[in-house]
Order: sequence, then structure tokens, then C-alpha cells
Amino acid sequence: MSSDPYVSAHSSQTPPQLPHHPRPKTRPLASVTASPMLHITFGQISEIVDKGSSSCEVNGALYALVYFGSGGQCIYSWFYRTKMRQQYALKESPCCDCLVHRLCGRCALCQEHRELQNRGYNMILGWHGNVQEKNQEVAVAPLVEGGMSRK
Repeated sequence: MSSDPYVSAHSSQTPPQLPHHPRPKTRPLASVTASPMLHITFGQISEIVDKGSSSCEVNGALYALVYFGSGGQCIYSWFYRTKMRQQYALKESPCCDCLVHRLCGRCALCQEHRELQNRGYNMILGWHGNVQEKNQEVAVAPLVEGGMSRK
């Protein structure tokens, strides 16, 4: 037995059962933005911000080329952050857009991605997919259950 009075006094007790908390599911965004595949996240953001005038694939490929070629991708992504901020009248915080992308580009992309998701965009669908989905919601006629009938 131990000479410690606390240990010997409590050693016969079973440890208390802690409530089971399941591990939270990771969001696809967290795995994408934390990976070296940031160009995918950037492509999705840029397609929505450009309202479909450019594609996710093209902007994502350009981002990857700049990233691996010169490391100046922060300038490219900074432009889209500023454009998005102007479209949605967002405050420039915590500091200027250029510094946000220069100091923590991954955080900036994650923040922009989340902002667009919170505004109702499904980032996987892209601009045209979101427009089509919204149009289908509007075009669906309400279901009318059987009204009054004579018997």
C-alpha cells in the first residue's frame, strides 16, 4: 500500500464515470483548408464572388500556379477578399485585407468560405448550381391536399 493517506483512503473506490461525449464530426471545410489543397477552397470562393463569370477550376489552378511558382498567392486571394467585402458590405477586420491574407492566408480563406456558407451558398455546387437550386425552390408549386369534396 501507499504511504500517501489520500491514495490509501480512496484506492478502493472506483473512478467516477464521465459522461460520454462523441467526437465532433469534422467539417469538410476544416479538412480542405488545412490541407495543401487550398486552391480548391480559393476556387470555390472566387467562383461565387465572381457570380459565375469565372470557374472554380480556372481560378483554383491559377492560385496553385502562383502558390508554387512565386508564393505570391496572397495578392491574388486578397483581391477576392476585398471584392467579397464590398459585395456584402463587410467590415475590414481584424486588419486590412492585404495583411490578413499575407499573415494568415489559410485563416482568411476559411473565414471567407464560412461567410459564403452562412449566406446560404452550397460551396460544392458553385455559382451556377446555387442559382439552379434557388430557381427550383421558387418554381416548385405548393402541394395542395385534397380540398373539400361532396359525398
